Amino acid sequence: MRRILERSKPDLRADFHGRPLADALLEPTRIYVKPVLALMKDVRVKVSRTSPAAGLRKLPRVLPEKVKAVISRSAWKRPPLFEWLQREGKSRRKKCCACSTADRA
Repeated sequence: MRRILERSKPDLRADFHGRPLADALLEPTRIYVKPVLALMKDVRVKVSRTSPAAGLRKLPRVLPEKVKAVISRSAWKRPPLFEWLQREGKSRRKKCCACSTADRA
């Protein structure tokens, strides 16, 4: 992210979806510990990943041999900040999305 900011030199006070761009960039990562612990009370969780990118790429490792996961990018909306970073960083979508084995929808 630092390189993107150095290259594009954005106005960090500019409005970004109703708040300054700087606030959007500094927003803390959402922590999922409590919801996952609650889930684990009801469901047997065999695998958990802290890195979504590595988690999606390595998904086939945790599936039974004859099971295939199909992940459709259109099933969720990418946050606007990710779109901004991709555009300003001039990155290809494949590089920005860890769904290398996913459906190309």
